[in-house]
Amino acid sequence: EPIEIVETVKPLVKPEVDSSAKIVEEVAKQEPIIEVVKNTEQDHFEEIVKTEESVENTEPVLVEEVAKHEPVIEEVAKQETLVEDVKADEVFSAIEEVRIPEVPFMFEPLVTDAESRFTAPVSAPPVYDDDFFKDFYVQGQDTTLSYDDGLYYLGLIVNDDKYGNIEVLFKGDKRTVNTSNLYDAVAENLTEESKERIFNNAPEYADKAYFESVGVECLIDDVAFAVYFNFTVQDMQMRVITIAGNTKNNINSYALSGAIALDPAFFSWVTNYNLFLNLNTYLASKYNLFSASLSTSNFLNIGPINLDFYYSLSYMNSLFNFNFSSYKMYHDFIDSDIRLSWGNISGYTLNNTYTPIGIQFEKNYSYGTGSPKTNQYYQTISVTEDSELLIVNEEGTEVLKRVLSPGNYRIKDFLLNNGLNVITIILTPLSGKGMNGDGSDYGVQTWTMQMAYDSQLLAYGDTLYGGSLSIGRNQIDVATGILTGAPALRVSPEYYYEYHFDDLALNYWQDIGLTDSLTLGYDVAVTTIPATESIGMTYNSVFSAQLTQANKLGTTNYKVITGIGSSTVNSAPRFYGMLNHRFKMDKTPIISSLSVMIGYQNPSYKNSITNHRVEASVSFGGALGFLRYSVSSSLNFETDYGFTNPEFMANTSFSFSPFKSASVSASLSASKSFSSNQLTFAGSISASISFSAKTSASVSTNVLTSANANLYTRFGKNNQHYLQASVNNILFADLANLNIGLGYSYSGTLLGFNFRTQVYNKFNSLSNSLSLSMSSAFADGVFTVAKSVGENYLLIKPTGSLKGSEIAVARSRDNSSKIIKTRFGTALYSDVSSNTKNSVVVYATGKDSFADTQTFAYELNPISRKAYVARISAQESYTATGIILGYDGNPIELFSSPVYTFVDKEDGTKELAIDSNLYLFTDQEGRFILSNLVPGDYFFDVQTKDSKWISVHFEVVEQTKEGVNIIEYEPLNLQANVPEVKKIEYDIDDNILEGQDIKYIEYLSGFEAATHLEISSTHTSEEFWNSLFPTFDEEEEFVFEELDTTL
Repeated sequence: EPIEIVETVKPLVKPEVDSSAKIVEEVAKQEPIIEVVKNTEQDHFEEIVKTEESVENTEPVLVEEVAKHEPVIEEVAKQETLVEDVKADEVFSAIEEVRIPEVPFMFEPLVTDAESRFTAPVSAPPVYDDDFFKDFYVQGQDTTLSYDDGLYYLGLIVNDDKYGNIEVLFKGDKRTVNTSNLYDAVAENLTEESKERIFNNAPEYADKAYFESVGVECLIDDVAFAVYFNFTVQDMQMRVITIAGNTKNNINSYALSGAIALDPAFFSWVTNYNLFLNLNTYLASKYNLFSASLSTSNFLNIGPINLDFYYSLSYMNSLFNFNFSSYKMYHDFIDSDIRLSWGNISGYTLNNTYTPIGIQFEKNYSYGTGSPKTNQYYQTISVTEDSELLIVNEEGTEVLKRVLSPGNYRIKDFLLNNGLNVITIILTPLSGKGMNGDGSDYGVQTWTMQMAYDSQLLAYGDTLYGGSLSIGRNQIDVATGILTGAPALRVSPEYYYEYHFDDLALNYWQDIGLTDSLTLGYDVAVTTIPATESIGMTYNSVFSAQLTQANKLGTTNYKVITGIGSSTVNSAPRFYGMLNHRFKMDKTPIISSLSVMIGYQNPSYKNSITNHRVEASVSFGGALGFLRYSVSSSLNFETDYGFTNPEFMANTSFSFSPFKSASVSASLSASKSFSSNQLTFAGSISASISFSAKTSASVSTNVLTSANANLYTRFGKNNQHYLQASVNNILFADLANLNIGLGYSYSGTLLGFNFRTQVYNKFNSLSNSLSLSMSSAFADGVFTVAKSVGENYLLIKPTGSLKGSEIAVARSRDNSSKIIKTRFGTALYSDVSSNTKNSVVVYATGKDSFADTQTFAYELNPISRKAYVARISAQESYTATGIILGYDGNPIELFSSPVYTFVDKEDGTKELAIDSNLYLFTDQEGRFILSNLVPGDYFFDVQTKDSKWISVHFEVVEQTKEGVNIIEYEPLNLQANVPEVKKIEYDIDDNILEGQDIKYIEYLSGFEAATHLEISSTHTSEEFWNSLFPTFDEEEEFVFEELDTTL
């Protein structure tokens, strides 16, 4: 928290008459007192918004990046010591009968010891009373900020509760709130009468005065970037306290005022390439085997449709092969969070015999703008007087603490952990009424809530679902395959696709939140199996249901699977039942997790007649001091093998860290099959150590037969280089038969590179492999390449004068921009999120090291997988420079003048007007420098010794030579160049003034004379600035003059 160090002085108490002799002594003794004064604006803000309800993510968002608002720093005049502020003669003026002479000035003697006489004395640092910065503007000292006109999203606080964000219109000094946003946020908690009074006649955007006219307190604070509303108890009879924070408006990113909204490209294509080369050398037989493959993943977007397809090219043994593996098309209905897909789909419960091809739909919140419902647990309390609300969890940790005024409150959106949550709500009156301090305080109210929860549960009323219908597709080789008579399509010279409509699969699933602690899920599936030479077409069906329940002991899963099919015509339907329970063990670190399972299968489940199966398992884990462990075991019985001969498996693992950056783990397993009466044991030990943040090593062994060892290290900028050395498959019985490998990989912005070589088979075989990966992106005629491309991306194409510029991009609320390399003249930015507003700023800086930076703001709101193209350009701009000499022939220092340019009037004519973006100044050498000038005519004015005004004109001419953007003009010499001042006449025939042709004389009303500056030379930025400020040559020998050090 910012603080101020303020020197103050103890107040001087007026002395009694007889104590006046002590005044000088007190004056001499007094020292400044250092007080730490907290920033008053921060304290004021904390009074409005308590720490627990502080507004999050409420920075202002502008077209141009604006420095964050700093706390107010009040200038406090630094007081001098009391000896100077309170003079003795002023103190004693009221005590005339006392006369004390002034203390004489004395030098304090310098006393040194023997050791210090040989050491140079250290002088005390000088004290500077003059504050050099006292007249400077300090950012943040104003109580208001200046914003561009536009829409902004501010934090919404209702009766001290967070309600997400709300849209606010900034126009000049006026701030108005979107009433529709406010209604959506608070309507459910208002009475019908208050809703009608406040919103029936409300404008689309209402200001503070309107809300106060309808009885609602309102504060729009553009410094805190929040809007505060206070509804009365009569209007909001039930107030809601949300612990997790209310985000109904779902604003995930602030808008940038004035940003250009980009539409997604109609056509885009992203391809990921992976080239793999491998050479195996068999040293004994001197035989080499070379293989190569190129795999591609293609992601196309055509309007609202997305298309994915995959293919590969391979070469081995002088044979080339092309394989088109799969494709899928889909479209997202973002308002419903549903994706509709067709092509090679993935099944659910039952799959096709062959490769599935069909149609599929699925609801998932990642496919749209919706969000999962939150739990509906709540507690209603009534507050009759100002009271403190305290909510703690079962560990005693404070979750929420705040002061409530009288009213009815609903506490909701509790932060829950898996299993049983015990939450205590304590309400304590601030008045202290009835608080005896003996534990029987009848004024204190306490509620204890037990809430069962699990992350697998859906909230009450929430549902997810999906379904598919597919047929099988079979690939038949042209040369060797045999067509079965099903519809076929020849897709290449090498193979056919057969489509089997008798290979049908139909699936549907759904999960439903019955309550906050109970979720039901079920699957229904039917499939047909194509006929073979010996068996006709068959069918199969499955119905499964799962009930997940959170209870006081933990989470219980009940699952039942049943079904019928061709194999169960003469037998009972297939049946599998399972009960699984995960215990809540938060308070027992020795056993931190415990789960048990028991299940049963009837004979039909595995196409058996008599074999019933019972299975059980238990697993638990925890820590014994520094040792972490886990144990899992299962025991299965089948009637065909008898209950005395079960199948058994147990596994135990341990891990610990002997010291920092090192870990050791071990595991031991034992198993027995139905057909064997002997236990089989296996074990392993592994260890790893980090030598630094970039280098580590690991070893492992299965104790009895073999071991492995690896060494890893990273290096280079951003750890882009990765090196690995390994010795694997070290067989204790045959130490020569091991694998020795060395690998190197590189991860850059353009491509990924990986090379690995290894020797194996008792040093008789050598394998070398190389892989390269990169991606390309194309959208609406713009192309680039990079190592990878995100799901959504922005292609930035600098054109015109910005061609070849350095590109940097920043999202709204980012701390810094990200520099992006351009390839094929295009920069790729992939940090674009789906189904939310993305506000980005693009910075383009010319190739010249002295070039200006152009700024472009864009707004993107993509659904899944969209590409955007921003073609940026700027008119060629130039810098004008010259020197102004006065009547004495010397440079005019610190001269200033407005700059005039032509503007178009409504009637189509032109007039000279001041350009508010330009102003002319001169430095100590009389030189002016004006930047960002486009070709055209410019004017400034100078004043003569007798207060006459002269207009000075210069023209910026477009330059054809590449890189030339500095135009230098002949010096303006008021002593020699400007003739005798005379009134300018507006007669076109009389526009000659002392031999000069006065351009634009008809526009120079009010000037006594005019002159024109001619271009003397042109330069590149680097030439010009290096001529003004020559660079220091580090190789040049620099010799200091000898100094006379004699005393």
